[in-house]
Amino acid sequence: MNNKKGVSALIATVLIVGIVIALSFLVTTWITGTVENDIGNIDCEIEAQNLCLELTDDLKLSSGTSAVIFTNEGPTDIKNITIVQFALNGSTISSNDPSGINSYSSHAQSTDAGAFQMKAFITVFGEDGLCEVGCNPVTIEI
Repeated sequence: MNNKKGVSALIATVLIVGIVIALSFLVTTWITGTVENDIGNIDCEIEAQNLCLELTDDLKLSSGTSAVIFTNEGPTDIKNITIVQFALNGSTISSNDPSGINSYSSHAQSTDAGAFQMKAFITVFGEDGLCEVGCNPVTIEI
């Protein structure tokens, strides 16, 4: 007697169950990695935004007739600072200092004749150095 019909149905069922388990493992691994990566990015951005808030309190501005001095009085390094001057005639002058301002140090920016306002656009990194965030601009009236 040759009764192989029942055996081939059993083998097919075992193969289908095995394929479903393997696919569910792959999908679960992919989803877990994606979610963990997204959570890590959000944590990094929150940390850097908190540094921006601290920096807002630690960044002091003083203006003279020909320069504005940005003093970083806190422990957070400013990684990049871009300063934009706005003149009464509508023109703007922009300067960038990619070296930034280290903690507890200053940066002087000369003012253009006719400038009435300056904005400093600041970039900081998270404590791990992997997350870069641009803080809200700091405005000074001249």
